[in-house]
Amino acid sequence: MFYIIEKQDQLDQLHIGEDTFIHIIPTNENYHPALQNISLIYVRWIKGHKGYILCVNHSESLSLSITDILDKLSKVNNIYTLDKKAVLHHFPTLSPQLIDVQLISSYYKVQDLHQDINVEQYESKVESDFKRKYYTAEPSTLIPIAKHYEKYENVYDHIEQTINKISEDLEPYSFLNHYVAPLFYNIEKQGIKLSKEPFIEHFKTLPNPKFSVSKGKIYTQYNLYTLTGRPSNAFNGVNFAALNKTNGERAAFIPENDTLVEIDFKAYHPTIIAKLAGYEFTGNIYEQLSLQFPGSTPETIKELVFQQLYGGVRKDFQDKPFFKQVNDYTNRLWSDNGVIGTQFGKRFTKEMIENPTPQKLLNYIVQNTETVFNVVQFSAIVNLLKDKKTKIILYTYDSILLDYDSSENLLDSITSLLKFNYSTKTGHNYAEIK
Repeated sequence: MFYIIEKQDQLDQLHIGEDTFIHIIPTNENYHPALQNISLIYVRWIKGHKGYILCVNHSESLSLSITDILDKLSKVNNIYTLDKKAVLHHFPTLSPQLIDVQLISSYYKVQDLHQDINVEQYESKVESDFKRKYYTAEPSTLIPIAKHYEKYENVYDHIEQTINKISEDLEPYSFLNHYVAPLFYNIEKQGIKLSKEPFIEHFKTLPNPKFSVSKGKIYTQYNLYTLTGRPSNAFNGVNFAALNKTNGERAAFIPENDTLVEIDFKAYHPTIIAKLAGYEFTGNIYEQLSLQFPGSTPETIKELVFQQLYGGVRKDFQDKPFFKQVNDYTNRLWSDNGVIGTQFGKRFTKEMIENPTPQKLLNYIVQNTETVFNVVQFSAIVNLLKDKKTKIILYTYDSILLDYDSSENLLDSITSLLKFNYSTKTGHNYAEIK
């Protein structure tokens, strides 16, 4: 068939242009991308009239070499894809060329083009039946190539307008392309070492452990396509962003090196809101604010402050300097109906929010601003650690977890890259962090 590329001479003759869309079809999409094998790759020159299927592992075809495919793709200037982070698990050297269509289309600069990119809506009954029947095997290698091809031709038609719009001027999207997906790929690929007995005890109900566990490690997966831009992190039955702190399940996560080190930003949301509202704190934020809450304790002050920030500032606090500026800023957001949270942020409008309130809009802006600040700081840390044993293995909004090699003596160098007040805690497992 004319669209199937399964021999080296066909690959050599294939013209895919300077700007190309690709989508990797794994043998089983239920596996974490770090553990997946490639079955097929759909490619389409964005100025072409049809796509092609590059065959790697499929029952109907011969197999191309991954090395030869990578060599072909490395000559392309811009490679558009639905999920850059997933592609990086297979082709990390393509990072500078990869452009994440789904991530960019969700940000404000192409808000007019934003669309839900739901690949499953183009799935045929044949494909869904094979996936159910061969859930733990390799269904993609058995689904007819024609069905895969038909599906991704339809997917491309669905996103073609967005790709064309993005391709007109790539510069505004450079931050998203060069920092966001690569950062979370670099965290994901490390995995987290497991302690067998507590893992079995607390996570015995995983849908299928081999989807995310391999060689004594479990792999996290960050969803970058959330409404606020703040990544969620749940995969294969484990919500890594909300691990229980009291039932012992965190003891399942241990260092591959010497110890775990958690770096946690102090009073992060009040700090961010103060920056957005133009208010400057000096010293400990909660200590300063506790003076405005007679009878408060270190244990209750945080809850009281958050009630004002996200529940609405009480009238008797609206004349206090910090809360007055927060209240004015929140009202200004609401009256503008849509704002840019940061230089790289999204544009939010009331229509995007379910049961919108001024405080909900503020919270969305803060979550996006927090993510941008984190991406900048943690990308610098990843770059520092690229040839080291010490690695970032978990990100949870206002903190990161390091698998730390003490002999490298890097903690001061790491924390020097942080722009906000922080604390550090250590432990021999994640439950013992203190």
